[in-house]
Amino acid sequence: MTGHWFGDHVNGGGLAWDVYFLYGPSGRDLASPLSTGSPVIANAGMAGALTAFFADPERGNVRRKEAVDRVGGFARHTSRRAEHWLRGVRAQTSGWSKKVTHLVPARTNLDDNTLRDRVETELFRDPEVPKGNLNLDVAGGRVTLRGQLQRPEQIRQVQERVASLPGVQEVRSYLHLEGTEAPNKAEVRNLSSLS
Repeated sequence: MTGHWFGDHVNGGGLAWDVYFLYGPSGRDLASPLSTGSPVIANAGMAGALTAFFADPERGNVRRKEAVDRVGGFARHTSRRAEHWLRGVRAQTSGWSKKVTHLVPARTNLDDNTLRDRVETELFRDPEVPKGNLNLDVAGGRVTLRGQLQRPEQIRQVQERVASLPGVQEVRSYLHLEGTEAPNKAEVRNLSSLS
């Protein structure tokens, strides 16, 4: 079988018959000189086979061109896959760095109108916050809350939500329960009674 393959592909069969008569018909005989530890003979044999394969007068030119095309195609394909993989790695690392950067919102200095809009959006998005009972003012990053709420927990939640927003520097709360006096009115009344 080994001689038959060489006969079809290398030099019209002449080399195949030489190999067949030198090493015998069995594959073990053919492999035995290569397995005795002489890599020089193995390399020379491979180089000779490749030379015969590519230097064949009838099909050698076609084989050489096909080999160049296949190696070039493999290189282009590998290059494109590597570029695609690198683009994916860059995108992932860029996304991770953006996530890390924006884990904690920066305390930015916003103008008062923008800050007021943010506070209103945050508070009035919740359906449990009574919109008609709250009034807020913003001046220089300081948010002043006025109004009446039904439960003390609501007052605490509103104050915490407003204080946690980016851009809010201070929260003044004059929120009070329904039926009670506003904290700032009590302060004013106390101050006027002293004078």
